[in-house]
Amino acid sequence: MTTTATRINVTDLDPAELLAGLHNNTVSPDTWACNLTAKHRDITVKEAQEFLDETMKVIQSTSDVYFFPDYVFGRPIKAILKKGEDNNIYLDNCGSYDRDAGEGKALMVVNNIRNA
Repeated sequence: MTTTATRINVTDLDPAELLAGLHNNTVSPDTWACNLTAKHRDITVKEAQEFLDETMKVIQSTSDVYFFPDYVFGRPIKAILKKGEDNNIYLDNCGSYDRDAGEGKALMVVNNIRNA
């Protein structure tokens, strides 16, 4: 039985807080490229926001895909933020995040942020 969600409604969450939570709940693969960019520690919501500001530039309101990068400071994220047809924001492709972080980890991160 799998507990991995493929899509989670995150309309109510701050994207920077979500990115920090995802980053802080996975580990860097032991590769040269990941070690080069790794912080080797958890990141703060402020650092996540600065990262988003630098990499996202401007989000077009007409775009259905927002953006989360494949890797953040050497740690695999792989999930993306996406606007659904219902105009809610979803964390999509969670299976790729869970593949690296552990089964059900994306949903656990979202629930931990909501319960904090």
